[in-house]
Amino acid sequence: MPQLFDVLVLVTFTVQPACVPTPVVTAPSVLPVVVQNETEPAGAAVFDFRSAILSLQDPIDPESQFMIAWYASTVPVDAEFLRRQRRDAAAIPVRVWLAILDQGLNLRDLQTDLQRIRAPTLLIWGGMDNLFGARDRCSLQKALPQAEVRLFEKLGHNAYWEDPLAVASAINGFLAAK
Repeated sequence: MPQLFDVLVLVTFTVQPACVPTPVVTAPSVLPVVVQNETEPAGAAVFDFRSAILSLQDPIDPESQFMIAWYASTVPVDAEFLRRQRRDAAAIPVRVWLAILDQGLNLRDLQTDLQRIRAPTLLIWGGMDNLFGARDRCSLQKALPQAEVRLFEKLGHNAYWEDPLAVASAINGFLAAK
């Protein structure tokens, strides 16, 4: 779950900004959007990972529908690499997946904290993300209005796996300009 690292970067930055002088975030959202009594707005994610995580049972099968959807890519990624990612993630106990989901759903206070960030920040997203849609991206962009956004329209949730050179180039260009 690489995006957990993004949450840690942002939380660390709000508490100890000297530790993270220039945040680069690849997670589309660390700010859950709860929609009640409405139909899904345009730009909603394709895969309902919240429900899928809530239904997980130990041991998690690395070839399960959940793991395959969690690691789905919009462009070809080395199949062996994805198999290892699924295997490693399946080794994480369900209680940990649930704890991370619970923390993610309770991060509403983070939105206020993020608005205090004044350092240059880069947000990197894949436009075809199957886990977080445009609605989720908007919540993070709203919390960080000064952030530079790089949207890779044809990439998905793990843009840095799908086109590592393009993502690295965006990060290097951002950091070089700062």
